[in-house]
Amino acid sequence: MLTRDVLMKLITDSAPVSHEDLFIERYARLSVWALQMTGNDKELAEDLVQDAFIQFTFTRPDIAGVHNLEAYLYGLMRNLHLSQVRRSSRARLQPLSIVEYESAEMSLRAADARDQIKAQDELRHICRYACARKESAWVGSVLILRFFHGYYPSEIAQILRTTRSSVDERLRLARSEARASLEQPATLGFIKETATVPFGQTGFAREINEFLVELRQMIFQSRQGHCFSHKQLQALYKTQDSAPMKSGELAHIVSCPTCMDIVNKCLGLPLLAKRYPTDTLGRDQRGKSGKGGKGGDGGEGSGGGASVGAIKRWRRRAREAFEHRPKELHISVNGLLQGSQKVNSELSEQTLDVDMTEQIGFVEVFSELGIRLLLLNVDELPPRGDVERVTRVELSDQRGLELKLRFDSPWPTLHVAYTDPLFITEVQSQKSNVQSLGSSMAVSKGVDNELQRLASNVQRPLDQKRGFWKALYSRIPEIGPWTFDLGLLTRPATVTVLFAIVFAAAFLMLRTRNPVTRVTAADLLRQAAQQEEIAASRTDQVVHRLISLEERKGGELIAQRKIEVWQSAERGITARRLYDERGRLIAGDWRNRDGVQTIYHHGSQARLQIRKAGPPDGQPVRGASPQSAVRNVDDAWQFSPSANDFAALIGSGQTRLNEQGKSYVISSESEQQGSEVRGQRSGLVKATLTLSKVDLHATELTLIIEASDKGQSTNPQSEIRNPKFVEFRFVETSFERRPPEAVAPAVFEPDAVLLGNDTGTRGVGDTENVTASHGLP
Repeated sequence: MLTRDVLMKLITDSAPVSHEDLFIERYARLSVWALQMTGNDKELAEDLVQDAFIQFTFTRPDIAGVHNLEAYLYGLMRNLHLSQVRRSSRARLQPLSIVEYESAEMSLRAADARDQIKAQDELRHICRYACARKESAWVGSVLILRFFHGYYPSEIAQILRTTRSSVDERLRLARSEARASLEQPATLGFIKETATVPFGQTGFAREINEFLVELRQMIFQSRQGHCFSHKQLQALYKTQDSAPMKSGELAHIVSCPTCMDIVNKCLGLPLLAKRYPTDTLGRDQRGKSGKGGKGGDGGEGSGGGASVGAIKRWRRRAREAFEHRPKELHISVNGLLQGSQKVNSELSEQTLDVDMTEQIGFVEVFSELGIRLLLLNVDELPPRGDVERVTRVELSDQRGLELKLRFDSPWPTLHVAYTDPLFITEVQSQKSNVQSLGSSMAVSKGVDNELQRLASNVQRPLDQKRGFWKALYSRIPEIGPWTFDLGLLTRPATVTVLFAIVFAAAFLMLRTRNPVTRVTAADLLRQAAQQEEIAASRTDQVVHRLISLEERKGGELIAQRKIEVWQSAERGITARRLYDERGRLIAGDWRNRDGVQTIYHHGSQARLQIRKAGPPDGQPVRGASPQSAVRNVDDAWQFSPSANDFAALIGSGQTRLNEQGKSYVISSESEQQGSEVRGQRSGLVKATLTLSKVDLHATELTLIIEASDKGQSTNPQSEIRNPKFVEFRFVETSFERRPPEAVAPAVFEPDAVLLGNDTGTRGVGDTENVTASHGLP
């Protein structure tokens, strides 16, 4: 064990100790802590130490700024254990298919122990599919390399002599076909079965190490053709202008351990035996004391008791996180999910207000596969700690993930930014592929991928031709992306490809003469309203929204409040709470499915009213007056960013549609501006709704209301700063879905402060803990 003086000397020395060495030196003590935290569960303790190693070496905190390294590591493990416990109690609403995981090993680790028989049988089917598919297309070989051999996408790109984006696309297609082979095997009838592939014994679960060896043997026994000589493979990878490999040649390499290792040596990659050693695939086998024993590779324990096999396994798991490209980002605070976001552009950003009653101890960012990409420890809060905490991790292919936590507002704010330059490469690749398909001299790049996409576009209006296109797709050989041989034009497969392109071009020409009807604001509003109704009817979830409300009069900000909404179809209740600038609860709105609405105001008696039923299927109520939807300016907080609310507000008013980046903006102006209503001018002047293009989810609502006032009417467009006009801007800051069992019943009960039984005030989020103190700190 290093003393603090020796450690500080090493840090300032010319050859500082690495984060990995510092962690391994403390392995024995960390193992004892892990066993204490997990109640002497050795497997969970090992997972905990492994997660701590990955995060410590992944984020690489500044050692010079850590006053007590042991205390820092203990706090890290304590936070990871809390996350481990809370995540295990939270079930996925939509379980992933077994083929969606990065590798077969990861899918088996994620599967429940009771489902191991089913998981292993499905993996046998997928392996058999890949062995058959590799003979006709690269997608089968790519799936074998990634899913069964454990090669990373950047390594596969070297083997295929292509780009990372091309590998990701082929993996996507391979996973789609593999999933179809499990769910609808008849759709893959064009794939020829390989008779040499044994299926193995099904209906029972083998030990994980033995099972993965079984899958490997299936792949090796599917090998066809003769092996390449050492010189042939060297020439293939050392010559830049060498001809691309055919599907059959690549299929032989990925199923031949001898040829595979020659390629590994040529490219400087780890050998096949060292990539997935049999005894390091599962748990590390140690003695009862928790240290010593042989590691996964047979090496003796080193570095304070950590075996060589365990260290290799830790490094491999860290590499998995480094190479992983997430499709979704899930943000968790203290092990509790706060929000999620799909990754669909080069830059994905999300900002959340944290409305938890407990003190923030750590923040995590996970992918949709549960892979932890980042962890931020919060040891001290302001004023002793920093107002802003920032951490960043660098991922493969110049990708990066950054997390900012700020304490300069009433609610702590999280900002997550994920950058992925590969999106630009993918878009450029798609454009170049489309151009190449338009020229008969350029049918050389991505034919297998492009024809599948082309066929899928044509299949939609021609369902009766499915068999023809499947047969066409099965006859297309995979052609590499480098050269084009004029002799290909005389081959039957090439003629078939060109015929398909001409047919598709003729079909697209006919489509352009009869263009698709342009989407309208009414169509979008109707679709968004239908989706809201479907989501609101789900009894397996509770919707939780946080909405920021700004009120302006004469262009000046006069109030900035917060709205919290809980909606449960199972209970048939929607609870809405209004908080002031200081986070104090001042009003509430409880609605049931029968339309009965109870309004509470702090210090006032509750009042009941019947809320009119919303328009069917999101249709605006024709003939209704927009002014009638706004009874009082003071009641405007009862609305939300919602397609149904917007439709009820505008009535039969005309709508306009604009596109702004990733959003649709629908606006409507009242046709009765300046009209007299019982001697007074009152009502809605203008409403604007913002919908996300991805899922038509409403994220922002702006209302301009003309307050009751006698006098001459004015034009709201030119007199927007007139104090007679009040502007309300609703912006959704957080949206999440929770299982009903994870939500406290108190959130659906009126607070004591609203009922007049409590003299205090309750802060945002306190409804989840009825014993919490009133107000915000």
